[in-house]
Amino acid sequence: MRVNAGTPGVRRRSLRMTTRPIILVVEDQPLLLLHCRLAFEDAGYDVIQAVDADTALEALSRHPGIRTVFTDIAMPGSLNGLDLAALIQARWPDISVLVTSGAVSPPRSTIPPGVRFLPKPYTVRQLLDALASQPAPIPAKALAPVHDCTGQPATVTGTAPVSLAGAPTRYP
Repeated sequence: MRVNAGTPGVRRRSLRMTTRPIILVVEDQPLLLLHCRLAFEDAGYDVIQAVDADTALEALSRHPGIRTVFTDIAMPGSLNGLDLAALIQARWPDISVLVTSGAVSPPRSTIPPGVRFLPKPYTVRQLLDALASQPAPIPAKALAPVHDCTGQPATVTGTAPVSLAGAPTRYP
């Protein structure tokens, strides 16, 4: 499924009912955008397209199901891809980011922590491998403290396995 974010006159389709992972591709070169979209769709992703960082931020605000952003570094607009990656990590820490460029090879110190760089040109296999090796961000909910039923912080005292054998499957 393709969704263009922010393109006037383009009919937007709802991604709310999808079970496929959603990726936002940010690329200002139409042929590369098409290449990425087709590669990701063939790999089982739903794709949202954006041509610049401003459109990407709009898409991220409208589509909370986006789990990954693949962005070019050099593009028109108010932000480049590295700035976009840093902003995404600050606002949406559950989203993983993969950046690419054929124009620049940024020093590692300029790439935000947790963001991976894929140099252009790349093959479809290299693109999908880079995406697969992208560390999944830890969901914010997983970092929240755990409390017991009294509201007190829970402590883990052992690692005994829990068995649900014989547990009721229906509750009144």
